[in-house]
Amino acid sequence: MRAGALPAVLALTLAPLGALAQESATIPLHLNGDGSGFSNMVVVSVAGGKNSSVLLDTGSTGLYIREKDVGASAVPLTDDDGKKIKFKYGYSSGNEVRGYYATATVAFPEASTVLSTDDIVVGVVTKLTCKSSKPDCPGWQTGQKGVMGVAYSAEPYGIFNPLAQLSGNYGNGFMVLSNDLADSSLSPHLVVGLTAKNTAGFVWASFTADDKGTQPAGLKAWNTKSIYTCFTVNKGSPGCYKTIFDTGASAGSFETGDSGDKKGRVDTGSQVTTTVPGLIEFSTSAGKDENENLYYYDPAHGSVAGYNSGAGVFRYYVVAYDAVSGKIGFAPLQNVLLGTIHASSDADLGVDDGSVLLMGKLVIEDALSSDRAIALGTGAKLHVKADATLSGTLSGSVDTTVKIATGKSLTLSGVSTYDGAMTVSGRGTLIVDGSLAASLLLDRSTLAGSGIVGDVAVAQGATIAPGHSVGTLTVNGGAVFGAGSTYKVELGSGDKSDLMSVLGSAMLAGGEVVVSLTDGATPVLGLSYTILTAGSGVTGAFSSVSAKDFGVLDAAFPFLAPELVTGSDAVTLQMVRSDVRFTAAARTANEAAVARSADAMAVDTGVLSALASLNAATAPAAFDALSGEIYASAQTVMQQQSIFLRDAVGARLRQSAGDATAGAGPLFGPSAAPLSDKLTPAVWAQGFGGWGRLSADGNATSVNDSIGGMLFGLDAEIAGWRVGAVGGISQSSFSASARGSSGTMDNYDIGLYAGTQAGPLGFTFGAAYGWHDVSADRTIAFPGYWGTASGDYSAGTAQVFGEVSAALPVAAVQFEPFAGLAYVHVEGVSFGETGTAVALAVDTGAQDVGYSTLGLRGAVPTVLFGQALTVSAALGWQHAFGDTTPFADVILAGSTLPASIAGVPVARDTALVGAGLRYAVAPGAEFALKYAGQIATGNTENAVTGQLRWQF
Repeated sequence: MRAGALPAVLALTLAPLGALAQESATIPLHLNGDGSGFSNMVVVSVAGGKNSSVLLDTGSTGLYIREKDVGASAVPLTDDDGKKIKFKYGYSSGNEVRGYYATATVAFPEASTVLSTDDIVVGVVTKLTCKSSKPDCPGWQTGQKGVMGVAYSAEPYGIFNPLAQLSGNYGNGFMVLSNDLADSSLSPHLVVGLTAKNTAGFVWASFTADDKGTQPAGLKAWNTKSIYTCFTVNKGSPGCYKTIFDTGASAGSFETGDSGDKKGRVDTGSQVTTTVPGLIEFSTSAGKDENENLYYYDPAHGSVAGYNSGAGVFRYYVVAYDAVSGKIGFAPLQNVLLGTIHASSDADLGVDDGSVLLMGKLVIEDALSSDRAIALGTGAKLHVKADATLSGTLSGSVDTTVKIATGKSLTLSGVSTYDGAMTVSGRGTLIVDGSLAASLLLDRSTLAGSGIVGDVAVAQGATIAPGHSVGTLTVNGGAVFGAGSTYKVELGSGDKSDLMSVLGSAMLAGGEVVVSLTDGATPVLGLSYTILTAGSGVTGAFSSVSAKDFGVLDAAFPFLAPELVTGSDAVTLQMVRSDVRFTAAARTANEAAVARSADAMAVDTGVLSALASLNAATAPAAFDALSGEIYASAQTVMQQQSIFLRDAVGARLRQSAGDATAGAGPLFGPSAAPLSDKLTPAVWAQGFGGWGRLSADGNATSVNDSIGGMLFGLDAEIAGWRVGAVGGISQSSFSASARGSSGTMDNYDIGLYAGTQAGPLGFTFGAAYGWHDVSADRTIAFPGYWGTASGDYSAGTAQVFGEVSAALPVAAVQFEPFAGLAYVHVEGVSFGETGTAVALAVDTGAQDVGYSTLGLRGAVPTVLFGQALTVSAALGWQHAFGDTTPFADVILAGSTLPASIAGVPVARDTALVGAGLRYAVAPGAEFALKYAGQIATGNTENAVTGQLRWQF
């Protein structure tokens, strides 16, 4: 088929059809019975009779139907004598029908809406015969019940085609869509009711007036032989005459300037060109079967002399019959695009709903979406300059090229049968979400989508990117990746990823695999993603893999790297440890220690998988959670709380000195009770409670602690010295909330002390040992991991201490400057945690800390309610030296490299503050209350002690 002057054809459109309501309906066309596959049968119901199949005949007039198919409501027309008015009507085929006229309604039961005429004149057929001139007429086809002619009738009773007698806009004309060659997906049908929309793109030929074919004014019908048309054979000289465009003719008939007296069939294979001058021109190859481009040489004939186009034209054009304006219109069922066609919208592809035969270069200028069927013919090319979507069918077999501009895409979502070789160039993307049987050669372009394609060859600079975050691209054939090609793969949740499923073989001659992540991606160490399968096997390999989200510190997954594994029929990506060490993400010494231990973990260690999925932002918190830092910090808690025994012993010795030395006693507390008047030994007891906070130092986190307990003492004066023993029991609690850790300690203390007074000078000495039963719990939580661990162990604290002071009374105020030294040794212990798979093996180091103290105490005695009241205060400075920072070596499960973890340190310089009061509540009974505080930068420790003495 050929179409000439297409732009001019598309430019000639129908003028407005008038003020009629713009409504239309469709009526199916069915195949005729001669086996040619041409559709020109319509189902009607006459006078309420049975549904009957009649031939739609644009070359004859009136509806003629067998008598037995006419319903009972038909009323015969009669003459003055009451006799039925009879007829005899002949066709060019040689068929002749006889019968009588009747009035009846004609309905179209298969129409898309209710369609029926009022009573009109029909021919009731009682006999079907042949004309005497054509005794071998074909008769009617199997199942045919009649003929519905649609032309103007000069019959005396004005029998007309029912389509012209429909009400409203439905009766203003109709169009025939009977194509099954240019567009096999079309369902043949009639459209009744011409509108401005459904006739857009048609070109129109007006009737030519003559003596016999003039249409009566205002009559809703049309003359058939009134379109001036020319025919040529094999580009010879034309024959031109008025022509019937005839759905009822199985063959065309004409003569040409070269045919002379020739009659009979046009030779099969001859090129027959039909032209309506200035409007349409198309060429077909002459066939040899009815209704399949069969043509005869035959002079103009009929009562109005003319040619016959035959039914073939309806297989290439929609033909519209305008009953109001007296015109016949044409629109190609297949819009043939020749030359270079610039398309900015679907309308630029031709007549609405028409398929496209592309035999030129189609340039898509703006975003375009079309569901047309497009056949790719010789010379077909596509140049896509804007995003475009074609959801119809692509067909054809000729090789073609598609160029897609950089950053633009062409989406094919239909089921396409095109199976030629398609070269896709440019730097844009071809997205196949339907199916495309073509063999694709990608030249610098990208193939994407979740559809099915034929063979694929990916040249240097070209890319395949399956799916839509994520999805599978199926190759119904083989695939070849050349050197310098790219395969882009997205990873999704779980082990889901983009996949290229090759049903044939996959040959990998190099190429790079580029890996990226979707929003829900969760890669973990050891996880495997299948990215390519090949039913007939894989040969060769990709040359490299790159992944911007992996393997560098600022990536989403710095500790993971995808590794290609090529098997016999598949290619997978395996998640392995990258070259980025965990230590690269550590921010503190403790984190670095844990990270070094984690770097030494065995690859099958469970927690390693969770750690490897972290990044520079989330890994440090995981290192801290794993560290077991609380065990080192517990050493400092023991150090800090050791002062409570020292303070109690010092207070007791100052108290005893006060009993013996006037003026010194009121400083801190009441006298102890002697055992008897003659025996100087005395017993004492002190309850205490304290709380504190050890602040973070930028490595270890802060710790909150508390303690409560009782201390007991027994002492006596021996040779001027007060010598005694002390014991105590207490319970401590401590927590590091930032590490999800907490613990408790049950403490047991024993010790010896001694003190003496040499004039104004006082000397005190002591030594003690404490046992600590420690229980700690940790919650280890970070992305990808949660667990708990517990540690139970015993530790010991040894301390020695001494102080020298001087009593300096000033009027009523007693002052006492003092200086002291203490040494505290916290033992190291080894134990193993229980609980989670990341339970630690812990070895706490011993901690030796010395303390020097300088300060001043003062007391003011007074009387309250007739009883003695003493108010006291103290201020000092303590300096710590030695192992002020505690350490614990921990070994992570699965690792052989210990991590040395520092706890929160002992403050090097601390202010000591104190305040107290003593009140004689009754004769022989006294109550004492004391506050003592340690205040350092970020560290505090507070204690309150109380004492009740009853002497009897």
